[in-house]
Amino acid sequence: MAISRTSFMKLPEELVATVIMELPMLDILHCRLVCKRLNNLVQSSSNIKYKIELSAHGLVSCPASKISAASALKMLRDQQARWRRCEWGNQTEIILGGGCRTYDLRHGIWAYGQSDEQLTDDMLLDYTKKITCYKLGGVDRGIKCKEWESWSSWSLDDLKLDIRDFTIDPVIDMLAMVVQLSDESKSPFQVLLRKLSDGEPHPLGGKTVLDLEMPCTIPANCTFTMQLQGYSLGVLVRQDASETDWDYFFVWDWRTGKLNMSQHAENSSFDDFAFVDSTTIMLTVLANPVTLQIWRFDEPTDEPKLSPVGIFAMPKPALNHAYLEMHFDGGPSASPGGPRTLDGTPYALAPVPKILSISFTVLETDAELQESEAENFTMVMQPSLMLKVLAKKQNPLQRHADHILEWGQWGPQCTRWIPQTISSLNWEPCSVGGRFVLVAPAWRDEPDDEEGLHFIDLPQVIRLYDFRPEIVRRYKGQELGKNETLVMEQTVISKDNTFEEDVYSSLPYHLATSRELPYQVSGVMIDEGHLVCTKGVSEDDDDWQKLLVLSF
Repeated sequence: MAISRTSFMKLPEELVATVIMELPMLDILHCRLVCKRLNNLVQSSSNIKYKIELSAHGLVSCPASKISAASALKMLRDQQARWRRCEWGNQTEIILGGGCRTYDLRHGIWAYGQSDEQLTDDMLLDYTKKITCYKLGGVDRGIKCKEWESWSSWSLDDLKLDIRDFTIDPVIDMLAMVVQLSDESKSPFQVLLRKLSDGEPHPLGGKTVLDLEMPCTIPANCTFTMQLQGYSLGVLVRQDASETDWDYFFVWDWRTGKLNMSQHAENSSFDDFAFVDSTTIMLTVLANPVTLQIWRFDEPTDEPKLSPVGIFAMPKPALNHAYLEMHFDGGPSASPGGPRTLDGTPYALAPVPKILSISFTVLETDAELQESEAENFTMVMQPSLMLKVLAKKQNPLQRHADHILEWGQWGPQCTRWIPQTISSLNWEPCSVGGRFVLVAPAWRDEPDDEEGLHFIDLPQVIRLYDFRPEIVRRYKGQELGKNETLVMEQTVISKDNTFEEDVYSSLPYHLATSRELPYQVSGVMIDEGHLVCTKGVSEDDDDWQKLLVLSF
């Protein structure tokens, strides 16, 4: 039986507020327009305001949290205000022993791999023997969490394994590793699922050992890339050379050990991959043309070899130019089993469509150029928007065919291109929850060659981009601070001698520029509560690396 608005408004305010809390976010906002009483109720309810703020920032409430909505709302607003201005609450420094070649940052835990041998100029070691983990410091929010307080720093140095790559999810105490076995082994490489806290087999893994079974011999100089997303584990195996018809990509459900996807690069090579969500991935495919391919593996199948649901062409390079080193970053994602945090924070990332960033180089193929002479870019994109464009442009009968969307059909509206400076190339750029971050020189003018001034000599700042549509709409009607910019207009990358045509992009974003960093850094990464700047190896550092941890 329907209830009239008059009868509904006669209900106790506590009951009305409970009903409103169950509505979708857009309907909650519409309630404020119905009448003055509903507007006042929404404005006065800490629970409703908290839900609105969480939704606006791509976050969800953690059910296990015992913090009141009013306290959580204040905590959220304080933290998001710091993020908006790119003003960290405090900073700490961590000294890393030895060079770092494999690493991961997730949910406030930094893990990096160390070798028991020294790197030399003529040989790079392919494996590490030891994984060291650090709990990153944070802004004191008055949260007491015994589990988080028990974490500090620890090392897994008795694994007796040759580790080629690894990834972590501290919320579920997960460490996934690709390890190299003896040359006589039938399967020389395996994926192991271990506990991050002590290196023991993970109790939630249906199979804690996954064989990398391939129809050919895996060469010693191959490289591995792996990522965790929910219950999915992806591994890319690449030949460490400019070869085609060799690269392989796998996705398992790590709970059961079932192989959900197995793909071989045919007449092409795979450069990198990223999860769009727990059942969707994006692959960079180096062929003619260079494309980004979206694959889904959510439908049950006995044959893990699938077909892409969408193929998106990159801008065509100029004659005798080619794409090189295309590296994705999707940032930390929501962990399986519902929203949880390690440090007791009452909110976590929502499992919603996110941005992906991809950094790459375009260089001339018939000339020997120095790295500094190559053109380097980062492209930020919204996969959910790409799929919407695909649905409009593609005939349903062609949905699984090799139909390619040309760059002009999708790129300008779904992406934003960001030219990179030399100082931001050493470490991959990072994104999380709609935010993207990089290090840039504080001085934007061209250096004076006669004075010998180069980018490496300039002070640095952090540029924090926010591509969330809700944030862009909210800030559009507000007064911006002196270090803030809202970019809505289309920008262009001139073709020069790099592309066949000018490259346009128009994904809106909010940009905040930090104060100058205390010293030169190699790059910056981001998670839900930190910016982590990496200090490269130098003589002044005695061949050690530093982390400058900026907490929000």
